Order: sequence, then structure tokens, then C-alpha cells
Amino acid sequence: MIYNYTMGIYGRTSTVDEYGETVESAAPTWIKDIDVDKQPYSSAQAKKDYGFDVICTDRIYTDLETDIKINTVIKYGLLTYKVQKIISWLTWMELVVLLIE
Repeated sequence: MIYNYTMGIYGRTSTVDEYGETVESAAPTWIKDIDVDKQPYSSAQAKKDYGFDVICTDRIYTDLETDIKINTVIKYGLLTYKVQKIISWLTWMELVVLLIE
């Protein structure tokens, strides 16, 4: 697969405060960069291809990555995407994403 972008995976970190409560970070923190191929995609196409009822603007192809889950934030420059759906294949994964910023 040809990858034409490098994007950052961001997630929320959590810590335990002095009262033993789990507290999530206010802003997503960088986890690592991944190489991807990004293509425009629509909710109508996702419904036609997979039967998904999901709001989306793009799809991203990348190698299998355990740090990516539903609602993971992926950034490219000033663009921010949220993972709406994940389709895993043998050696790669397809992410259906929504442009949020």
C-alpha cells in the first residue's frame, strides 16, 4: 500500500489523583505518528459499501495499529479527525473518520 501522509495519533491519558479517582487529561496527548493513505469518503458511500450508518468525511488506510480505537483523534497539520468506525483486515485497517476541526 502506498502511504501519502504522516498523521499523529492522539489519546487521552489518565492518572489517579490523591483521592484515588481516575482523572483524564483535558486535552488529547500525542501518542505517535503513523503513515497513512487518506481519501474523501461520505456517509452515503459507507452505507453502500458496508451498511454503516455513520457520519464521516474521509477514510484512512494504515497498517494494523493497536493504539487506534473508536473516538481516537488523528491529526494532520491543522486538520483534526475523529475515528468513527474501524474495519480491520489481515495486515491493514480502514478508518472511517469525521473531520472535526
